[in-house]
Amino acid sequence: ALPISATAVAASVSAAASGTGKGVGLSGGGAAALNDVQGSTLAWSADSTLQSAGAVALTASNDPSKIDATVVAAALSVAYSGVDKAGAAAIGVARARNLIGDAELSPLQVRAYLQDTSVTAAGDLTLTAHANQEIDATIVAASAAISASSKGQAAALGGSGADAENRITTRVEATIDGGGASGLQANAVTLKALDESTIDAVAVGAALVAALGSGGGGAAAVGVSIAQNSISTDLDAAIRNAQVTTRAGDIKIQAVEDARIDATSVAASLAAASGAIGIALSGAGAESTNDIDAR
Repeated sequence: ALPISATAVAASVSAAASGTGKGVGLSGGGAAALNDVQGSTLAWSADSTLQSAGAVALTASNDPSKIDATVVAAALSVAYSGVDKAGAAAIGVARARNLIGDAELSPLQVRAYLQDTSVTAAGDLTLTAHANQEIDATIVAASAAISASSKGQAAALGGSGADAENRITTRVEATIDGGGASGLQANAVTLKALDESTIDAVAVGAALVAALGSGGGGAAAVGVSIAQNSISTDLDAAIRNAQVTTRAGDIKIQAVEDARIDATSVAASLAAASGAIGIALSGAGAESTNDIDAR
């Protein structure tokens, strides 16, 4: 499958200034991306008779199925008043959903198999299924709000949220099911099912606010980052309902799961307030859920 490379960026800037009255600035930025890879890679023979003076090899490989996604949302709000109140608010939200295969509908299939097929080969009989899926996702949400008043009160609010969902669902199979009328004969027989699924995910939510007022200042900032990553593989290497004979070599059956998740979830917030009365509140939360399930 051809790789998917997607970039979504949203930016918003708001500025308000007043020399005689109130100054109010509002800004919001949001970006979202949905990337989906489906399909199947098959090398197979069914209800057939195969004869070869050399080797018989069936190889299914999707090297690689890849999603490379970057989602960025940023918001900046600035407000100033020379004599009265000033207020600024900024919100940034970024979300990405990247799917290779679908757990509810159908997994991505990589299969090399013989079904009810007789094989006579002077060389080796080899069935190889190699699945290589990659998701590389970076999701960033940032917001900044600054308000200032030379003689009055100032207030600033900022919030940001980054949400990343990355899921790989595959069926990887190298199997022989049924040997037809005369079974299978070869010098050696090797079946190998290999899964190399990888998720590299970074989710960042950051908020910065500042309120500067001679009469008083209030500031509040919240940053949230959530990452959900999962790899689910139905891995199968087997011989069923078949008579297999080797002349000199071995019969090797291998199922190898080599999946990896590398996830970073970061949330940060900073609030500052000054004035006759200054109140600043900030909060940040980061969560990362990672699951690899091979069966």
